Amino acid sequence: MRRSLAIVTAVTLPLLATASLAAGMTAAGAIKALDAKNHQITLVDGRTFAVPSTWNFAAYRVGEKVQVNYEMQDGKMNATSVAAAK
Repeated sequence: MRRSLAIVTAVTLPLLATASLAAGMTAAGAIKALDAKNHQITLVDGRTFAVPSTWNFAAYRVGEKVQVNYEMQDGKMNATSVAAAK
């Protein structure tokens, strides 16, 4: 019984850790670049986020401080929301 529990724990623990990494993450900073053609925003720290094609680029300006909620998918940071930082 103990061995079964140890095996189940050994298998599920890494899966839980991976699931928590896939959960939303947050980044904050000033916008360095807005790239409507490629649907991306870049913060001054160099991180680049993919945004949906429906994202309103006109609502944001270079230099504006924002908070980006994002998820990692296939090595890309995909923004789930972008809001002006308070």
